[in-house]
This record gives sequence, C-alpha cells and structure tokens, in this order.
Amino acid sequence: MRIFFLTALLSFSSYAFELKIDRYKVEPEREGSIELFTNLKERSFIDCQSFIQGLRVGEFEESVFFLLNPYECTDLQARVIKSIKRRKSHCIELASEIISDKTCGE
Repeated sequence: MRIFFLTALLSFSSYAFELKIDRYKVEPEREGSIELFTNLKERSFIDCQSFIQGLRVGEFEESVFFLLNPYECTDLQARVIKSIKRRKSHCIELASEIISDKTCGE
C-alpha cells in the first residue's frame, strides 16, 4: 500500500519527496549495486550494473524506478558513499525524476 501511495505521489511532477539514506550495503552477489537503508520501509537500491541502471525504490512489480545514465549512476553511488563515510545522511529529492541529491543539511 505504501509503494502505491509513493507511486501516486511521484506521478504528479509538482510534488517532490525526499529519500533520506542513513546507511548502505554493497550487494556481494551484484557488483555495482548497493542497497540503501532509508526513511522508507521498502527496500531501495542504486543499481549501476544491470541493463537498466538507476535508483529503485521497492521490489518486483511494486517498485518505482528512476533511470540514470551509467556515469550518473556511478556518480550518485559515489556521492551517497561519501556522505555516509562522513557519518552524514544523504538526501535525494524525487518527483517524476531525481531532482537533486546532497549530503543532508548542506
């Protein structure tokens, strides 16, 4: 139900949602993919290895996907990892696409 609500909200381009990432985990079986621990209960990933690359919130048919070019994907992963290593959260502002991302509070 929560993914449906998130999908409905993100379908309106005038509404933005902030995804706050507190931790990440490298996916050992999927090189180039990291799991994100966020303010949502749904699992989230940045996948830079698959044929379709980008930020995925949720799983299976209930997921919301934000497509990224290969260089955008690896750059986003690097910025998230940099924030977390500095013991800061990383915030991604989402609407129908990724609007911005930065270390939270900066």
